[in-house]
Amino acid sequence: MGILAALLAAAFLVTSPVAAGGTTSGLTGLVEVKTADVLPPESLRFSLYYDSHSAAFQPAVAFGILPGLEVAVNGSSGGPDGDGEMGLAAKIGVLAETSDLPGLALGFTWGGGDTPSFFGTLSKRLGSLWRLHGGLTTVEGNPFFIGLSGLLNPVQTGGGFPPTTLIIEADRDLRVGARFNLAAGLDATVAIRDLNSFQMGVGYQTSF
Repeated sequence: MGILAALLAAAFLVTSPVAAGGTTSGLTGLVEVKTADVLPPESLRFSLYYDSHSAAFQPAVAFGILPGLEVAVNGSSGGPDGDGEMGLAAKIGVLAETSDLPGLALGFTWGGGDTPSFFGTLSKRLGSLWRLHGGLTTVEGNPFFIGLSGLLNPVQTGGGFPPTTLIIEADRDLRVGARFNLAAGLDATVAIRDLNSFQMGVGYQTSF
């Protein structure tokens, strides 16, 4: 409850919500927390994360297959002492977010960098400020996850700092980070996990 209260309090520190990018699984979301967003049809997103705790690289490719359905193929290098592993993930949008109701998506992850699980996730804008995400998963011992995302600098000037999204999320770990929109479809993400390790990644989204 303490983490939840802190996340809700932080929602009033920024000015505008922003769309999610890609998670370590390849599915749309924050860093590891999945949101209710899904890739549009005929969309493609490449991502590559590095986890300093495991020293593993985590590549992924996600596809918008049909309206409301995304599928991701992902993997993990396993770090210096581990074996590489391929994985699969998918998410289907069940309810679209409205001004009154949150969006809802259901999905699963299997292999790669994620613990095999099924999950349900909700996403809802908090006025014109942040966007709140949260849900349930079948991961043993860690059934809940929650996250907040918000754009720190909605007003851009020529040559200024790129649009930056502050990310706060919690599942079995607490992560605080930022996502930088470097160019059309191109972003970079950096997050500190439990003050003792970090994750960083790059992503590129396009359509076909």
